[in-house]
Amino acid sequence: TVLGNPTAQAFLMQWSVGGVAVKWSLRENSAILNCAQAGVTEVFVNFQDAQDNLVYDGAGLSQSCTAGSATFTLYPGAYKIFVQAVGSNNRLYQSSMSAPPSVNVTAGVFPSAASALTIDVPRTN
Repeated sequence: TVLGNPTAQAFLMQWSVGGVAVKWSLRENSAILNCAQAGVTEVFVNFQDAQDNLVYDGAGLSQSCTAGSATFTLYPGAYKIFVQAVGSNNRLYQSSMSAPPSVNVTAGVFPSAASALTIDVPRTN
């Protein structure tokens, strides 16, 4: 370029991240509960990568239970999903630890909440 002669350039950039959308379904025995019925105000969501590393510290990222779903930005790859919450009277709701649901994240793909993967979160105590 020459001073005083602007130009326009276009570059094709590749995505280095993708997304995942999850929603939770609290359950006690066979009954589906809403957040108020379970006494849950926040839900924690975490992911474990193929090398068994947790993406977030502790129980995971806190989400408002009443939101019902959340979207996350992650590096591409396969992840196990863990969702847990504590309700009234210290009732623990937890997705399967032994056979956790999983998702494959693809670079440049960002699912909306409308297409979120539903995670079953039964009461465990």
